[in-house]
Amino acid sequence: MIREATIQDLEEIMTNVRAVVKWMHERGSRQWDMSYPTEADYQKDIDRRELFVYLLEGKIVGVY
Repeated sequence: MIREATIQDLEEIMTNVRAVVKWMHERGSRQWDMSYPTEADYQKDIDRRELFVYLLEGKIVGVY
């Protein structure tokens, strides 16, 4: 299911982002780091209603 992200999703989004950054770094990709994307980046997108989450079994597994 895809739906608009809310402020209540932010903590789970950031948990996923940190895991993805770690995964990318372990594979030699430095495209993302702890300075991008930031919580403020996602907060701004949520405020503008431009961020969506993909849920699988009630958990956020993707952010668009």
